[in-house]
Order: sequence, then structure tokens, then C-alpha cells
Amino acid sequence: MKEFEEWLKENDKLRDFITLGCGKTCDNFNTFPFSMQWGVYLEFFDSVGIIIKDNVASTHINMFGFGIYLNIEEHGHQFLDYTKDFESRTEAQQEAIKKAFEILENR
Repeated sequence: MKEFEEWLKENDKLRDFITLGCGKTCDNFNTFPFSMQWGVYLEFFDSVGIIIKDNVASTHINMFGFGIYLNIEEHGHQFLDYTKDFESRTEAQQEAIKKAFEILENR
């Protein structure tokens, strides 16, 4: 999570938008609805080579899932984790973020 906070502070466009004049980048970020946080998390994980795809191959139209891949320049993408069948897209996305942070911390 610390790597994400540093990245967020260094990203000028996002930092200026998120701080909104109060100077507390990470504190303000956490007050945004998750749907707004999701895009920022995706951009961060893309920047460190962890690719998250939501709604991957769920077998039911009303169920949601995710896939996580490691971007390896010379070999394309390496599949790391996949899960499915959450009852909401938000639940699947939140679990994907947790798993992506686990992968980041353990590599």
C-alpha cells in the first residue's frame, strides 16, 4: 500500500484532482466512491506491471469475477490469479484490488 501512496503523491494530475486544495492526497482519495477509486487503482497496477481484468469469464450473467496477470515485457502476460462468481461488480473489483496488493507485496 505504501508504494501506491507514493505513486499517488507523485502523479501530478491525480494529486491535484484528489487534494482539491486541502493537501491530503491519500486521505481524500479514500473518501471517494469506490467506482472513482477503481480507475486510479487500475492505472497504478498497470504502472507496476500487474494487469487486472474484471468480469473475466463468469459463467452466469448476474455474477462477476476478475483475472490478474503479470505483464512481462519479453513474454507477454503471465496469468497469476482468477476468481469468479461474486454477486456484484464492486465486490469483485474490491477483491481484485486486495489480491493485486498481495501480489505486489510478495513479488
